[in-house]
Amino acid sequence: MVPGKFFIKNLNQLCASLTTDELTELRLFYHKFPDIIAVSDSDNQIFYLDSKSEHSPNLSQLISEKGSIRALTSSVDHSQYSLTRFLLEQGGNPNLLDNHGDLALNLAVLHGNNKLVELLLNFGADCNLSDSEGNTPLIIAAQRGRLTIAKLLLAHQSEVGRSDLQGRTAINWAKIKNHSQMIKLLSSVKSEQ
Repeated sequence: MVPGKFFIKNLNQLCASLTTDELTELRLFYHKFPDIIAVSDSDNQIFYLDSKSEHSPNLSQLISEKGSIRALTSSVDHSQYSLTRFLLEQGGNPNLLDNHGDLALNLAVLHGNNKLVELLLNFGADCNLSDSEGNTPLIIAAQRGRLTIAKLLLAHQSEVGRSDLQGRTAINWAKIKNHSQMIKLLSSVKSEQ
């Protein structure tokens, strides 16, 4: 195998298992970022297509010792539901930081993607983990005023009192950003915790 290049195995098997919509989404994603396309071999290892495009992420940044961390966060960052689900089904761990210090759940919250937030939580994403800046998903939801996502995170036992590296909690951020409904929600939950 050529260093830095990864070859797809069992592509026909993968394509046969996807729906028409999933195949379309996979093709669109491949055209934008060929390096990120992942398939599973019989050992459940993730392989990537190589790309010479200067606009695609560096292949070495996509691969970690454990497999698909960067691929998972990249698929979330680009709102690719089917690919994210596929990577999670193949054993992708939503609780690991990628090379940029990002967590998949935090990116889904950042983009306001309720469907991806729910998917990641269903696959065991820990809503109390912090990214490299100390942000929990709830802090990001509070910063962005994402009330529906905040409720979903709280239903999954997200802790209101956690703070980022600046010492600010979700309530602090809701106040700074003047998100009155978020302040009300978080204050009511804090009194219960």
